[in-house]
Amino acid sequence: MRDGPNTPDGAIATVGDILTHHARVQPDRIALVFQDEAITYGALDERVNRLAQGLRAAGVGPGDRIAHFGQNSAAYFETLFAAARIGAVMTGLNWRLAAAELATLLSDARPPVLLFDRIFAATVAEALAMSDAAPRLLLVTDSDDEGRARNFARWRDSHTPQPPTHRPRPDDPLFLMYTSGTTGLPKGALVSHEAVVLARRFENEMRAH
Repeated sequence: MRDGPNTPDGAIATVGDILTHHARVQPDRIALVFQDEAITYGALDERVNRLAQGLRAAGVGPGDRIAHFGQNSAAYFETLFAAARIGAVMTGLNWRLAAAELATLLSDARPPVLLFDRIFAATVAEALAMSDAAPRLLLVTDSDDEGRARNFARWRDSHTPQPPTHRPRPDDPLFLMYTSGTTGLPKGALVSHEAVVLARRFENEMRAH
């Protein structure tokens, strides 16, 4: 998602603003293509609003972690922008982790929401049994409801498409990323909206020259 040449410098201050801008100026342009589905900016904006409203209704708010244990998907990007709009923190968990490793990170992050792919359901169940984390909401991206886990798209679409009222600040955290080193357990590093927006702006400027 690149800005157009006439985008005002101050128009995009947070990652949520990126989608807001494009949905306003080019709603019919393709934003994402996943498998056989092409999703326009307008459609993505509506999905993100529905998801944001659902998360708020589930008690998720500024600073809360939303964990993702899966591969690239449209659901991931929808959740990322929804998190950005309500001030939540997207927490990516490497899908190659073993259950014990995943349990350690879940205990550290304590996310109220865990989004995962169906193929990792057994690993997630094992990790939750070993972890003292207790997500209130489990969402599975590509399956019907499975036990406590709700089908992502069906749950998302059960909520209103109204934009959320909360607006995060540029210096609020957006990502919690776990580092790895030669010794010790992974440590969480927070990345702000501002850091992502500035990196994106620099990349666009380099492409323009």
